[in-house]
Amino acid sequence: MRTISEVISEIRFSLSRALSLVHKNETLLTSQLEEHEDQIAKREVEAEIEFFVNQAFRRAVVMAEVRGLKSTRSSIERLYKEAQGQLSSFEDVHGEIYLKWQPRLEEFLDALQIALGEPSSALITREIISILKETQYSITRPIYFGRVPEKEKDVHDRIEAILRCIFPDMKHKPHVGTFLKNFEPDTGLPSIKTLLEYKFVKSDNEARTVLDQLFSDVVGYSSPEWKTLICVIYETKRVFSEKQWNTEVKSRPAFQDSGVAENVQVVVISGDSPRGSKA
Repeated sequence: MRTISEVISEIRFSLSRALSLVHKNETLLTSQLEEHEDQIAKREVEAEIEFFVNQAFRRAVVMAEVRGLKSTRSSIERLYKEAQGQLSSFEDVHGEIYLKWQPRLEEFLDALQIALGEPSSALITREIISILKETQYSITRPIYFGRVPEKEKDVHDRIEAILRCIFPDMKHKPHVGTFLKNFEPDTGLPSIKTLLEYKFVKSDNEARTVLDQLFSDVVGYSSPEWKTLICVIYETKRVFSEKQWNTEVKSRPAFQDSGVAENVQVVVISGDSPRGSKA
């Protein structure tokens, strides 16, 4: 029998194939089409997306059944039923494209992997990224800190205050054995072998400078003690989407040659409109 991790990887691959089709055909899928041929092409792409999302749901249901998880199977089946007729739907959230049903299905996959298998480094990274994004509401609320963040140190200190409650082993400015003497990460989480670096961005010009800084950081962080580097970008207003930040950092040839591309992620927190705030 295949391991739970192998099955979950196959399910995630199906979702990845569907999302890739959305990205590749975003213009076609979002346009008001008048030409009959374009309408046919759009329906064909939607059918292909539905195929992979269907595949992911069916595999998740079978996995829960084989493992004897009746309650989980019922919950996934209810979600699957709810998704019928909308399997190819996707949403644009702050410039990032997501399959409508993927986040909710991923919640079941994450829970199953934690309960029945060894959490992968990718799963751990997703969890800490989720935690970091959730800090946006707290660190930008004047009721908690008196004012919104005004500099990088504000972001650094506030996020660390939250992380320390979750990771008792958190280290402030941890030592990293690297050949780059001037590289000093902001936060270390030894229990999950993750480093965090914070950047504060107010304008497009600052963003370009920060990109150069990030490039130097990610190429220099490699160390056997640490598996992952997460760069947290705090934008006072929307400058780049998270996808754009990741693409800009990882697209440079020297970065690709460094061998750390899969272990680096950029997370964007915006001071524009804190999640959960009221207008």
